[in-house]
Amino acid sequence: MNELDLLLRAAGRMMLDYQSPKVFSKGHHADFVTDADIAVQSYLVDALQKAYPRAKFFAEEEERHVLTDALTFIIDPIDGTTNFICRFQYSAISVGVVLDGEIVGGVVYNPYRGEMFWAEKGRGAYLNDTRLQPQDGPLSSSVVIFGTAPYRPELRDDAFRLARAISDHTMDLREPGTASLSICYVAAGRCSAYYSPQLSVWDYAGAAALLQETGARFVRGDGKGALNFASKVPFLAGMPSAVEEFLRVERETLG
Repeated sequence: MNELDLLLRAAGRMMLDYQSPKVFSKGHHADFVTDADIAVQSYLVDALQKAYPRAKFFAEEEERHVLTDALTFIIDPIDGTTNFICRFQYSAISVGVVLDGEIVGGVVYNPYRGEMFWAEKGRGAYLNDTRLQPQDGPLSSSVVIFGTAPYRPELRDDAFRLARAISDHTMDLREPGTASLSICYVAAGRCSAYYSPQLSVWDYAGAAALLQETGARFVRGDGKGALNFASKVPFLAGMPSAVEEFLRVERETLG
């Protein structure tokens, strides 16, 4: 992952150079893109294309290819764009690596904290140079990060009902607003679970590699099976005990 490490650090510096980014609406409530998103994505795609001429790309701000069995990089140039616009300093650059339809690696970089989360299939998951080895445990062992689907107002009533029910089983709830980093926090043992009523594949592909390497689970958040790179689906990640408990509470709350 040395090449991706260096590439994402350079992209992070580019991102932080945008002190007053131009903001554009993507046509949905609370859904924005900036000129920094577009610039970072172009930089990553161009650099990776030079290094891997036969690679395909699936990127948030321009879906250049559909997913195939070819080597594919799934890119979210700035995950947490609203945070970035508001200078909340909790955003990340995420790249997932897929080969033969399987996640084989991923890198998620938070340039504000200099935290590089990365994983390779069969080689473990790491935060910078430290191997991640979270412990299994119930929801009550930690906080739960709970997304609220700001882009989809029609999902929010059920989301808040579920949040209220889940909160009784946890130390507390958090919503920092960046899916990829939140998923990495599961892999790092900083929270027991992460849930969102809706994610796209670029939101979770880079971080999913870390979950695989730490024994954590990631499933459809409605309990209806595997994700299989689906977009705009509910997403749940956590250690096995936390995932089972979360799904049980969800069934009892939402039916």
